[in-house]
Amino acid sequence: QDLLSQWVKPFLDEYETENNDVQVLELSIASKWYIKYISGLLRNKLKKTIEPSRHQYFYNIYENFNNKDREIMGLDNPLAGYIFLIDHQGKIRGKASGGISSPEEFTQLVRLTDELIQEQKQQQ
Repeated sequence: QDLLSQWVKPFLDEYETENNDVQVLELSIASKWYIKYISGLLRNKLKKTIEPSRHQYFYNIYENFNNKDREIMGLDNPLAGYIFLIDHQGKIRGKASGGISSPEEFTQLVRLTDELIQEQKQQQ
């Protein structure tokens, strides 16, 4: 969660107040069989690490997410957090994992997001 916050916080700062075309959804995916038995405890712990205003955009997935699902989404490392840039048609247009490794990496995410916003506005 801490590494993903390196992406989410500045991204929200960039887009949340001025742009209704951008949403940030957060998923917590745990695929071990025993996780569903302690899911309530985990959900409460995760909620404490997320700003209350973001709770409606945070989802937990505790089962039926197997290695095939991870492979399809390109989630190579089950211990890493991932960020996806998804267009208005649901296509994945960008992906990163872990924390921000360089300022250029975040700048690229912003550039791609701006391009998608312009692309969507042209199609309207």
